[in-house]
Amino acid sequence: MAVLTEDDKVLIEALHLHKGLGARRLIGEFPQKNWKLSTVQKFLVKLRRTGSRHRKPGSGRPRSARTLDNVRAVEQLVLSDDDAPGTSLTDRETAKVVGISRSSVQRIVKEDLELKTFKRVAVTQLTDAVKEKRRTRAARLLRKFRQRDVRKICFSDEKIFSVSAPRNSQNSRVRSRAAKKRHVPAENLLQERRRSRGSVMVSLGVTVAHKTSIFFVPAGVKINSAEYQRIILGPMLKEMRSVAPNFVFQQDGAPSHTSRSTLEYLASNCRRFIEPSLWPPCSPDLNPLDYFIWSELERQVYGSERIRDVEHLKKKIVDAWEHFPQDWIAKAIGDWRFRLRRVVEANGGHIEAFLKH
Repeated sequence: MAVLTEDDKVLIEALHLHKGLGARRLIGEFPQKNWKLSTVQKFLVKLRRTGSRHRKPGSGRPRSARTLDNVRAVEQLVLSDDDAPGTSLTDRETAKVVGISRSSVQRIVKEDLELKTFKRVAVTQLTDAVKEKRRTRAARLLRKFRQRDVRKICFSDEKIFSVSAPRNSQNSRVRSRAAKKRHVPAENLLQERRRSRGSVMVSLGVTVAHKTSIFFVPAGVKINSAEYQRIILGPMLKEMRSVAPNFVFQQDGAPSHTSRSTLEYLASNCRRFIEPSLWPPCSPDLNPLDYFIWSELERQVYGSERIRDVEHLKKKIVDAWEHFPQDWIAKAIGDWRFRLRRVVEANGGHIEAFLKH
């Protein structure tokens, strides 16, 4: 290969400047590139002489990739139609269709089209009826719980952790001419996700001042009302009573949570709890565990090493939770009323795409 692409030059420059790799070492590290030794040596000489991989203005061949036709073609492919969200192509797909490099597509998007890039957010679909319930119940929660009252709420939730690390969604992005994210149509920023079966189910409870132990659901146990009360609810309530007798218990609308027997159990074993008729449906954006704690705990569990098996996974979860800062939890809970207000303002619609976490 006699000519280095822009991506090749970026790679060579970074490894040469930051790791001191010479031409022969670079070729040895990337045999699949089929670089010629003389080509790499010539580029390194230029890099050391000029301090930049870029050619001087006016030198070399005129740019051919960023022609007016290519700019128009890229614009059509990377932008979704207003009435068809999610129809845009990725940079790699666009490059193949137009017949130019991915880096040229990226430069056209940034420099010629001046588009901004926003990350999509995975959400569930909301019907009009569900949106109305979210709006009205969020408003009722705002009236019922002042900021000082929120300190008493014990938010609870369950999550499945798998041995395999979760899929990275960093590249799921959408481009728009909008100056700010809130001006982008919500449909363009949302991406539905599929539920997957994991390896171990974890349950937690959190308040501003306390966090419960981790409750693991044994393998093979199906969480019906009886098992929920036995494995999760009973131990969690007992632990919370020992540290905060006046807590208010919160749970979502899962069937095992809202069954008659579970509500009777709560009435007998918990002084105060948020009734199922008061908690907004389909609202992970209103539970601090969902909108912050789970993702941060997940990052710590999977961040340092590969998980070998279920027992190793459970140990990693316990270790990460023991070191999870209480002030992070308190800050997440402190955002709760703000989120309730945003749901009301959005008429019960999704708010996750327009919030910083």
